Amino acid sequence: MPGKYSLAASATVLLITVASARGHAQSSPSSNLPVSISVYDRTRVDTWQWFAAPPASETYGYVESLVRLGVAQRVHQWDWELELAQPSVLALPSDAISPVTAQGQLGLGGTYYASNSNNINPAAAFLKQGYLRYHFEGTDKNLRLGRYEFIEGQETLPENTTISWLQTNRIAHRLVGNFAFSNAQRSFDGLDGHYGAGTWDLTSMVGRSDQGVYNMNGNPELNVDLQYLAFTKSELSQHILWRAFGIGYHDGRTGVTKSDNRASAVRAADHNNIRIGTYGGDMLATVPAGPGRFDFLFWGALQNGSWGALHHSANAVASACAISTSAAVICPFARTVSAA
Repeated sequence: MPGKYSLAASATVLLITVASARGHAQSSPSSNLPVSISVYDRTRVDTWQWFAAPPASETYGYVESLVRLGVAQRVHQWDWELELAQPSVLALPSDAISPVTAQGQLGLGGTYYASNSNNINPAAAFLKQGYLRYHFEGTDKNLRLGRYEFIEGQETLPENTTISWLQTNRIAHRLVGNFAFSNAQRSFDGLDGHYGAGTWDLTSMVGRSDQGVYNMNGNPELNVDLQYLAFTKSELSQHILWRAFGIGYHDGRTGVTKSDNRASAVRAADHNNIRIGTYGGDMLATVPAGPGRFDFLFWGALQNGSWGALHHSANAVASACAISTSAAVICPFARTVSAA
């Protein structure tokens, strides 16, 4: 089916991270460390094949580059960080947006081109992170103010390697993240904090989204804000990790046409704000099972609110399990999503 399927290949040709001094985030509250300097570069070559209708481009390629330069320091109970990002995309196709309405943008080449005012070589530099954080007594209590990256689902650092892998690769980023796959990525301006003790953590965050992601200039704020609250707890010597969370989302952009199945004229005339509440939880488990191990994952969420002029409700569930023995057995995976 034209425009339905695509093929993308991405190669990371250079990935470097350099830092001086020790990690400031892991130091003692009484520490006074030298300034830490970090340099990160990610360069990728992307090729796309899209079954486009003429005269749009069917096959094209482009180059992405993201450089991040940061300085940070821990001074007693305070730490701070300043980080500059310089994303660029080179040789974008100018014909990867189909005039056929049903097709639209043909892969991310078309998306990057449209998001950067039809520029085939967009580049910019902006403040990626700039924050000040205070650490209260203990290692699990802090408050941060400024511009920072925020990823829900990673409120804790599990010592169990299986739980840590599942948390990072199967739970984090599902609803709120830094859009790490995109070239400009995303940060938030606001306030976040942690309050915990040993096996539990309470995380809260209020923030306003920056532009970024497909637009190389991530400095301006969008009229999009969110509120996040989560309680996370580890059980049975870190063999079980569960979390309950709530998210409030508000999109007040009036110049952006909403994406849904209404007629174009109806969507263009809908300037009402989007206000959505999301409530959910997840659980990860890895427990001994005879000579092997039983791993389990569950994630679920409910939503309600308003999608512009429409009433919105939705739900989603994901679950998976695995039994590892001399002969691995994988349990069924199930996911259901519904919206109205």
